[in-house]
Amino acid sequence: MRRTFAQVLVAVVALLALAANGTPSNTKYAYGIIKRSCAPWDGPALALTITPKEATCQTGAPYLTINLYDLPIATGKTYKIGVQGEMKIGQASRCPDSNTCKSPDSGEVVFNSFEEEKGASGHYRLHFQDGSSQEGDFKLKWCNNHELCG
Repeated sequence: MRRTFAQVLVAVVALLALAANGTPSNTKYAYGIIKRSCAPWDGPALALTITPKEATCQTGAPYLTINLYDLPIATGKTYKIGVQGEMKIGQASRCPDSNTCKSPDSGEVVFNSFEEEKGASGHYRLHFQDGSSQEGDFKLKWCNNHELCG
């Protein structure tokens, strides 16, 4: 009986380890989608929608949005949210529901991995005017869309 119990215990521990593997930590918002988008001046951009759970291409609130205009994406590079000199290279919002979104004063995104048509992973940090912040790791799936910019 003890041997059977030990085998079951080992199996449970192994399953828990498998379930935790690949799961972004340190955040409420860790999953979501990444897709092509357009910058405010109609240039190419990428749109990240980061959610608390697995997402589809038609994701609803709550979510974080991060739009990046400094393309192409390079892993390990820090992408600042806000104005850098004369050029705005990204913007973001925190949306607890579809009608209430707040933009951060500053923030940044770093990609650990990025593969167009596949997905991306990395880390974000956003600071808001009310003194709050949102920070964490993300793992995003690619959503194919046909954005025509310009």
